[in-house]
Amino acid sequence: MNRVKILIFFFFGIPILSYSQSTENISISIVDSETKEAIPFATIHLLNSPDIGWAANMQGIIRIESLLPGTMQNDSLLVKSLGYQQKTTHLNRIKSDSFHIYLQPQIYNLSELIVKPSQDKAIHLIQKAIAHRKENSPTSIDHFNCEIYNKTTIDFVPNREYYSNAQIEKIQANQDRSHLFIFEKYSSSIFQNGTMMHESVKSHRLSGFKDPTIENFTSQIQPFHFYEPIIPLFENTYINPISQSGISNYGYQITDSIYVENDTIVGIEYFPQTLNKSLLKGIVHISLKNYAITKVTAEPAIQELLSLKIEQEYKRIKNHYLPHQLNYQLVFKKYPNKKYGLKFESYTYINDYQFNLVEIKPATNQNDLISMDSLRPLSLSLKEQNTYIWADSIGQAKNFDGKLRFINKFSQGKIPYKRVDFDLTQIQYNLHEKYRLGIGLYTNEYFSKRITIGGFIAYGTGDYQNKYGGLMGYKFPKQKIEIEAIYKTDVVESGALDMGFTKKSGFWRTMMKDSLNRSESLSISIQKKVSHSTFLLGVKKENIQDLNFNYGKLNFTEIYASAIINLNKKQQNFYEPNNLSYKFPILYLTYVKGINGLGSHFSYSRLSSFLEYSYYVEGLGKQSVFIAYDKLFGGANLPYYKFISGYGAYCPSLPFYEKNYFQTMLPYEFTHSESLVMHLKHTFLKPLYYTKLSEPRISLLQSAGWGRNEFDLTNQFKIFDKGYFESGLHIENIVKINYINFAYIGLGAGVFVKYGDYASSTFSDNIVYKLSFSVIF
Repeated sequence: MNRVKILIFFFFGIPILSYSQSTENISISIVDSETKEAIPFATIHLLNSPDIGWAANMQGIIRIESLLPGTMQNDSLLVKSLGYQQKTTHLNRIKSDSFHIYLQPQIYNLSELIVKPSQDKAIHLIQKAIAHRKENSPTSIDHFNCEIYNKTTIDFVPNREYYSNAQIEKIQANQDRSHLFIFEKYSSSIFQNGTMMHESVKSHRLSGFKDPTIENFTSQIQPFHFYEPIIPLFENTYINPISQSGISNYGYQITDSIYVENDTIVGIEYFPQTLNKSLLKGIVHISLKNYAITKVTAEPAIQELLSLKIEQEYKRIKNHYLPHQLNYQLVFKKYPNKKYGLKFESYTYINDYQFNLVEIKPATNQNDLISMDSLRPLSLSLKEQNTYIWADSIGQAKNFDGKLRFINKFSQGKIPYKRVDFDLTQIQYNLHEKYRLGIGLYTNEYFSKRITIGGFIAYGTGDYQNKYGGLMGYKFPKQKIEIEAIYKTDVVESGALDMGFTKKSGFWRTMMKDSLNRSESLSISIQKKVSHSTFLLGVKKENIQDLNFNYGKLNFTEIYASAIINLNKKQQNFYEPNNLSYKFPILYLTYVKGINGLGSHFSYSRLSSFLEYSYYVEGLGKQSVFIAYDKLFGGANLPYYKFISGYGAYCPSLPFYEKNYFQTMLPYEFTHSESLVMHLKHTFLKPLYYTKLSEPRISLLQSAGWGRNEFDLTNQFKIFDKGYFESGLHIENIVKINYINFAYIGLGAGVFVKYGDYASSTFSDNIVYKLSFSVIF
């Protein structure tokens, strides 16, 4: 049986007794003897009076107050924390009001934790917490305001495989002077049913930088509360131990209890019954008064290249236990190199809850921000103060902002140089152009925060054609309005819309583009953001030269309107990790009206829409839904490339999986004036098995489509009016490859089969095999 080290932090304690006699006060820090890190929620009891005890806070500090005279000379302290050997210390050894007690980590065998005498009672309390989960969750509150302060530090961590204990102590002594980086953010937020609807940043500060962009990474690690059946941590999802599916996957053990404010709080350890990467381990504290969570610690049961621990503490406010402090520690063990890892430690404090909704106004520019010194709820330590002094001086000398700006731009396919950005996205490959070689040049925010001017040039080695274009844009930041004018001579895909918020081809599907026509166009558009949605209105004049049929050159004048409507009203915010899926759909709409006039002889309309919706089903996994509906009105005289096409992603030379496409259908196999397409995907939460080289995760896929062409009287187009059906089995992460000790590259494969009226009589011709790639943390 594999042995695991239980490094779980939590609290137990008994209320402090008050006495009218003179008393003594001391402060004790509970520390890990190996890592020298604080142990949150450890407990201390008087050895001769076990009913008297105290609990450490999230920083591992216990403040003992109201000790009776003589206790210091006659009693001892019993210190306990799950995952550590208990320790007894006589009170007369404490020579100052600030004392450290070091605990030795305890090694447990997983099999020893699975069956324990109090497990049945623990499960009973967990089931009570599950039954009351809906009423105790912040999602049960219609709305509330709160103030949020976050402080995150970054440090290098020496790898014990390469350094002796003496060397590590020397390194840590040097690190005691300052952190590598520190950043803070203070904001006012509005929540509705547990979801942040609006966040107004009042102040932020990032040592060494003037640009706080890096904060976005540090604030997407854990959820706002621990009540959802699926818990997202960083880039992964886990089964919540306080859920029906958790009951069958975890073992439970009561560890201790504490009586606080007329309520008994029970600590329950939870641990995986089997070795599984979708499970956690830690401790949850539950109130016996209303079975709400009061504290919780959690960390993945299996951790490889990185380690992650979270701690959440809840505060009782108006009969609700609401999040009061959210902490995490994230360590990349061997990144940036094998000898040194990178550690993120974050502390978040949520205060000033208000249940009568108060409007908060966002800061519109840097001048509106308030000094962090006037908002910070806790004073900075000397080490944190030194970090700002050191990092700010080094950051200015080494131009940290410039380096961060380069990284951000490069991730978008751009290279910044002074007041312009070189656009590298013109370098592509597709079956029509073959290698598309080109570059763009656009002004950036250093030229103007309102005005954008630029253009691109490109050349295709397959079609031997030059492409070029230009853009002018103007922004109204306060009104959230953007105006753009674009001229370009380029190629456009048959059946696709290249205006508005339309479906974008994925990486592999872009390479499969083959049916392209040469286009010269001029468009003017205005975009407006309203709440959580975006709207676009524009006009386009286009001349298309057909490269596949004999239509020649045709002119089109079109007016279009487009919108992205977030039905969940959820924005990317402080407490939503990237992998937390939408609870409501995202709807994309585009309407195009062709005008008979202004050089055009085509009057028609096209409505294009699609909807994306992902959610988790407790005990089963993640369900993803994609539905697209397109309809062409008045298209009797239109050329083929204005009809709806491009549903497929089957290309023998590019056998790669592309989501939300038919895997067995050729890219332009069918053409319609009206179509309805649906793609369903269910990914099971738990992998089939787990090893260091493989953790296969199964997805089941089902796709269906229907279409017609009411304007094709000569039947020159192939349509799927009888329904096109496809099923598939996709297995991700069959093989894992370590990428610079930062993440794993997962290699997967899938098999897809089409059936129905458009299937071949030869069964093997209906089967398509696909490869896939993914990133695993």
